[in-house]
Amino acid sequence: MSANPSGRSYQLIDADTHVNEPPDLWTSRVAAEYRDRAPRIERFDEGDAWVLEGVYDPINFGFNATAGMAPEDTKAWVRFEDIRAGGWDPAARLREMDMDLIDAAVLYPTPRLSHAVIATQDPAFHLAQVSAYNDWICEYAAHDPSRLGAIVLLPNRGRDMALAELDRLAGRPEVKGVLVGCWPHGDLRWDDADDPVWERLVADDLALHIHVSMVNEMPSAHTEKIVGDVRWYDAPKRMLQLIWSGVFARYPGFTVVVAEVDAGWVP
Repeated sequence: MSANPSGRSYQLIDADTHVNEPPDLWTSRVAAEYRDRAPRIERFDEGDAWVLEGVYDPINFGFNATAGMAPEDTKAWVRFEDIRAGGWDPAARLREMDMDLIDAAVLYPTPRLSHAVIATQDPAFHLAQVSAYNDWICEYAAHDPSRLGAIVLLPNRGRDMALAELDRLAGRPEVKGVLVGCWPHGDLRWDDADDPVWERLVADDLALHIHVSMVNEMPSAHTEKIVGDVRWYDAPKRMLQLIWSGVFARYPGFTVVVAEVDAGWVP
């Protein structure tokens, strides 16, 4: 939302930061029928990792929890209790932001973990995971919505499902935008049938966020340190879809944020 009811002034805003989801986020929040299928952290000899339905490899998260570390000290496998508390504790996050002189931050999920949720084909299980995450990130950001902005997940197994989730989250001041990983109707092809979702985002003054790339397939584990030179591949496709669809002409207030895609390719 563009409004700033807190009256706070901002000098430095972190426009692309992430959380580290707690081990019980899904197992403690989804309905009992999905609990055995829900994302969960398990302990392995190498470290802790997320175990996800439909994903062959355990998903380690060491490279997603490297704040304040020298590059040579980062590694793929870590124990959850050894990473910085700000990833899942909003009070600790605010203390760390104060150290870095950051006034506010918008919060994205862990990429491969959110990719698995986005790519879940079972509509009911997909929605259960999306809603559980959205509830948690809203609670996290509600600790101080003038400084912590929740970027919630947009369901993508049907337009009506996406609209219903936006209804459920309506009016929450900590929600600053929605993350789309797959178009609401259910795949990566553009479809004007999703227009009511974009109309709703304009009415709610919420930006649509694309982070690195859109996906409709399950992730794989990191085996080596992440490089940044492949992050721009998907962005031009999505920009062309948006531009040639005419959606910006139909909804002049529609705002799209494309994050972490570098910028050297733009010229």
